[in-house]
Amino acid sequence: MASVFEHDATPTWSGFIYQGHVAVYLAVSKICELLNGGSDREEISETYQLEIENWEDVALMKQDSESKQYISIHQVKNINKRSIKDYDKPIIQLMLERNFLNKQGLGMPKAYMHISEEVTQDENDIKKIMQDWKESVLGYYDELDKLACKVIESKDEDAFLESVSKVIEEEPIKLNRKEYKDKLGEIRKNIKEKCTADELKKEIEGLLEYLDEELAVPGIDGEIELYAYDDAGTYHCDTKRLFGWIVETVKEYKILVNSREHLTEEQYEFIANKLLQYIREAIANRHWKKRQNKEYQSHISFQDIMKILDDSVSDYEIPANIMALRRRYADALSQYCRMICRNACEGNEDSRCKLLNEIYGRVDLDDEEFLKMCYAYNPNCREKIGDRDCLNTLVNKDGLQDSVFEVYKNISEQFFIKKDDTRVMVRDQRNNAFLTALAHGKRRVRVAVEDIVGGISNNPELVSPIFEADELITVHLDSDDETIWDEDYTVISEKYLSQQNIDFGEDNRNSICNPKKPKFVTAEDVISRLAKDH
Repeated sequence: MASVFEHDATPTWSGFIYQGHVAVYLAVSKICELLNGGSDREEISETYQLEIENWEDVALMKQDSESKQYISIHQVKNINKRSIKDYDKPIIQLMLERNFLNKQGLGMPKAYMHISEEVTQDENDIKKIMQDWKESVLGYYDELDKLACKVIESKDEDAFLESVSKVIEEEPIKLNRKEYKDKLGEIRKNIKEKCTADELKKEIEGLLEYLDEELAVPGIDGEIELYAYDDAGTYHCDTKRLFGWIVETVKEYKILVNSREHLTEEQYEFIANKLLQYIREAIANRHWKKRQNKEYQSHISFQDIMKILDDSVSDYEIPANIMALRRRYADALSQYCRMICRNACEGNEDSRCKLLNEIYGRVDLDDEEFLKMCYAYNPNCREKIGDRDCLNTLVNKDGLQDSVFEVYKNISEQFFIKKDDTRVMVRDQRNNAFLTALAHGKRRVRVAVEDIVGGISNNPELVSPIFEADELITVHLDSDDETIWDEDYTVISEKYLSQQNIDFGEDNRNSICNPKKPKFVTAEDVISRLAKDH
């Protein structure tokens, strides 16, 4: 059923990644709760569902052949705000939506707000503020109703217009939906054009009907809670802590189903990462299809989630490392969006941020392409993906945020050289610049060179492409001294040429160019130059 509440905002990476963590935690927690209560595994698997961005960011529901009932609805906000007053719009929307679902015979679900930052108010203050919001919405409806019923004499029309204007400008709902904003806009237009009171009252009646039928305002009860993750009243939880909670719920599930597997901590984390990757892909698929006006599925069966929980974890080491890398990359992207961009694109359907495009955000790559991307950004990494130590090097948050993401955000698409693989080349005036996440200090150019030589020695097939570039874009390094490569150039040439022969065949030996000696340039300088050329 179509709903005015259906999620339609442009997703930010900050919200997108956090939403996936919350969704996984809620689903596995609910499965454990149902098992603890004696529910049958088959019934849980077949009748319970996780819903993503339909009625709310996340919802839990039960559906069988006879009925559909919402158990809980959840607003999810991963923003750098520390006052409950900064969450007025999503909490008021939760109030309205909860009552509307009940009016439609879809249950009276519990309604929760999930936040990543600790708010400054205590529990009593939060309840008082939420109660005030509820009263303000009901007061808004009552004031409009009084204005619609008021008898106006001609001499009082200006005062009437002023009264309507005040109510409309102070409206508390702030719903970002076209139909609602259009109705408010029409009333503002009539006030500006000084229409008659009778004409204005007709517009108010139309707005009241919308508030009653589409938003179910008169029945809101304000029963909204900040979601508590433990009995101590921990109301905030970032992605790092949420991942820990997910791992604990996976352990609880294994105990409840009497699993005979003796799993290590890393194996529990592997299962948690599989769940997160599955949910992220499901949410991303919904977004991409919605943008392309294609049909999409908004619910995920508990059956799919339980299958991942029950899957074998044999031969898990390399897949576990890849999934851990993918989670760390997603966390870095989320953090950049929340702390650097400050979610500037949230709710903006006209946003043109390239990072929101899967081509640049890179969350949709398969595992092989993802690894190519990691080593392309970090050619200084000497580790193999099967080595657990690679997690400390391959995804460097500082390098990603201050070089890679900054270039994507600030450089016009016309300067990107189109490639079919995961190498990212930028046309820096007359040079081909290869985008990296290298974050060595300003005086550590030779250290960077030594690390890159170690990288090509251990992973030639993944590192050799950087020697096709004139420049390497980094965070701090800035050097046009090509001689810094001379001491190691023989090693580089051997690895580079041997890899090219593998890629193109021995017959092409004579046509293969020698590796270049790329200069180091900072992302800041490249952005500055190209911004002038745009």
